Amino acid sequence: MSVESRKRILKFGVVLFTVAAVAFALRVAWRDRLNAVRLAEVEARLATEVDAGRVAESEAELIRQANAARVAAKKPPLQYDDAEALDARETARRNAIYGRAFHPRRGKGAELCAAWTETPRDAVRLWLASENCKDILLGDYDRVAAGVATDEDGRTYRVLRLWQGDDDNE
Repeated sequence: MSVESRKRILKFGVVLFTVAAVAFALRVAWRDRLNAVRLAEVEARLATEVDAGRVAESEAELIRQANAARVAAKKPPLQYDDAEALDARETARRNAIYGRAFHPRRGKGAELCAAWTETPRDAVRLWLASENCKDILLGDYDRVAAGVATDEDGRTYRVLRLWQGDDDNE
């Protein structure tokens, strides 16, 4: 094979590689754009749910059910506190967006997450069935905040944040 033929083949290979790289970059950009649109749609729907008050009632019921479990175990009920409520809601929203029960445990205290539970009572039952979660739920905490979000398929994600309040700062 002549040197000229090799140069043409090499040039064709470079052009082919460049076309493939551009096509891949366009595919990645398109996928990222679709994911951004999907994320914006889910966040808008979640914001609508919060505005409608359905999530707030579900959060209150989750706290009521958690306190019922604590009282049954002869533990004092938890007091709702806004201090961690935003983080609990944000964790629930992220879980709904990404479709998994992830709890980063930012800040003080502990966090419980339940995915795809029908009711707040089901979430508390799930936590009581796990020794680790049960220890957290019935632990030495006195404050609580909750977050609830639903994904685009109607699955519910619940988060309960528990911590010990600092009486000196109240």
